[in-house]
Amino acid sequence: MGRHRALIITADDFGAGETIDRGIIAAVEAGIVTAVSALTNYPRAAAAVAELHRSFPELGIGVHLNLTSGFPLTAPSLLGGICSADGAFQGLPRLLTRLDTLDLTAVDAELHRQVAVLTDQGIPVDHLSSHHNVLGIYPPFLDLMARLALEFDAPVRTPVAVSQTHSRRYGYATTRKRAARSILGLLGARPFQALSVLPGTWIRLMNSKRRLARAGVRHPDHLIDALFGRPTEENLRHIIGHLPPGVSELVVHLADPATTVDGSDVPRGIDGDEFPNRIEEQRLITAPWIPTLLSAHGVQRTRFRALRSRP
Repeated sequence: MGRHRALIITADDFGAGETIDRGIIAAVEAGIVTAVSALTNYPRAAAAVAELHRSFPELGIGVHLNLTSGFPLTAPSLLGGICSADGAFQGLPRLLTRLDTLDLTAVDAELHRQVAVLTDQGIPVDHLSSHHNVLGIYPPFLDLMARLALEFDAPVRTPVAVSQTHSRRYGYATTRKRAARSILGLLGARPFQALSVLPGTWIRLMNSKRRLARAGVRHPDHLIDALFGRPTEENLRHIIGHLPPGVSELVVHLADPATTVDGSDVPRGIDGDEFPNRIEEQRLITAPWIPTLLSAHGVQRTRFRALRSRP
């Protein structure tokens, strides 16, 4: 493979809320975002992705498979206690404590319904990813995503981030620190459940790429998670300048800079504290010097669809 470096730039969470969608659309119009990962279980998502596809037919639109935010598209009663009394998903900590009791058939049906939001409208499934990476940390979930990927001929996001595999370069990543805080919080709040879930999680995560390879599922070589929480020009220049060889995916979380974060613009299940970061990422990723930076480092922009013909 040599030193060839290619980069997919994916905007997550499309369809969750209007302010997120406006920020993503502006980045697509700027020509920098090459893929969008949609939270298709949100009420406005179906109409939003249909309009996005009409406006940008060459843009890759994938599904951000989700078991932690918003409302399920299937019956909440079938999803084993990970939904609240009003039917909404209750977040990652709740899901982690219910892994061994969830009906995988019901989970599979929910994931298929989320993908169907695209396919029912004739929108090709560009890729599959996982909100909060929940499908990457639990092998039965990962197997469900692998089967979906093969069914729809879609590459998936690699479940292992560079903050974990290249910690000397990217160990400062906020996602790495948040994961550690989530583990500590789970241990403090539900120690018995945590001890039944957490042992072996690191090994399972590191084995996830091998599991995808054995299933014949394609994915980028690297997942770049180091921009979130540190949306500065210095950090982005560091990320681009230190990309590993191969195909990388840089995930961005965007929102309209005109957003007033007073609670009304924050979709349910999306952390309102993240919005200042989303706004700064949007300003950064649409800066006019980005293409020049990529060119200076010999980084070629690419799309998920290129992985389908990649050996």
